[in-house]
Amino acid sequence: MSDTFYADLPAYTRFLDILDDAAYTAVPRDWLILLSDVRGSTQAIANGRYRQINLAGASSIVSVLNVAGETAVPFIFGGDGATLLVPPSLRAAAQEALLATQAMAKAAFDLDLRVGVVPVADLPAAQLLRVAKFRPSPYYEQAMFSGGGLILAERLLKAPHSPYELPPAPDAQADFSGLECRWQDIPGEQGEILSLLVLAQTGDSHGDHAVYRHLLRVMTQIYGEGMAYNPIRRDNIQVTLNWEGLAGETAVRAGNGRWAKARYQLGVWLGNLLFRTFLLPFDRPTQGGQPWSRYLELVEETTDYRKYDDILRMILSSSPQQRRQLQEYLAAQRTAGRLAYGLHISDRATLTCLVFERMGRQVHFVDGADGGYALAAQALKRQLVGE
Repeated sequence: MSDTFYADLPAYTRFLDILDDAAYTAVPRDWLILLSDVRGSTQAIANGRYRQINLAGASSIVSVLNVAGETAVPFIFGGDGATLLVPPSLRAAAQEALLATQAMAKAAFDLDLRVGVVPVADLPAAQLLRVAKFRPSPYYEQAMFSGGGLILAERLLKAPHSPYELPPAPDAQADFSGLECRWQDIPGEQGEILSLLVLAQTGDSHGDHAVYRHLLRVMTQIYGEGMAYNPIRRDNIQVTLNWEGLAGETAVRAGNGRWAKARYQLGVWLGNLLFRTFLLPFDRPTQGGQPWSRYLELVEETTDYRKYDDILRMILSSSPQQRRQLQEYLAAQRTAGRLAYGLHISDRATLTCLVFERMGRQVHFVDGADGGYALAAQALKRQLVGE
């Protein structure tokens, strides 16, 4: 029963529905919270390494999903890290996957990826961890979290000498199949890409959800319905032919051998060239018989441009005028004590993908370029400490 907990949850297809207390179910106390985040990400971002940071976070997810197999595992991507929940039967395999991801991040990118496991049972009974399932597409489900449990779990992991942090295991092994990083950066169609984090501060989940629902209604007035501010569109994404642009995926997927990396990178480059010059322009059918243009539609439909884990996280396509309207509203709500927020502005978005079936199960992690969620998180923290 415990292993199928998440699979058995009902799925909601409207984003507003997950901002209702009734949408959430308490996570079983025997489940485990897996966390990863890049230490020193601020300096790494300043050095232009945000794509590598994104890859480290996404690799944490794909490595665990690959050992989970048919067991449904809820997860959320945070830009410079990730959070997943697993049943106790997956503990050993999931820990090894995280440790292998840590070793890979160090070897491939020289990044210090902190990884840890916090049992749900170690959270105080009053600190609930609840989850809901959002299904915007038949091929993609996104977990949403409420109750404050994940925020506390992160604090427990980051505490000095935390017993929840896993010690390095350089020989750990993981499967990173499905991880792809093959798209060019996506320019903001209206001039800007906003990375936005909003934390309601009413003191209870019912009031917090009301704050978020009101924010989304205001955003609809400013931008239109949700898909109107999705920065990923079928007509604005293009696979890259930049050799360096394929280096990140290659470093994760191809192993350590120089020739193995060269063969892998060349194979992906040739595949992208074929896609750009023949398969897509002539809308050739895939092996499953569907036209390749349908794949671009799937990318748009399965992008996590909005999500919730006690913090509302969004990547928005915006004009400067729309952004100023949004900032005025957020500033007024902050002054009223209803919320705190962090905002980062870029001119483009980045896309990191987990593709398990080319015309089926997949998820595309979108972030703002040049810092995205990580820099928005820093801005949020500054507000919370009163700077």
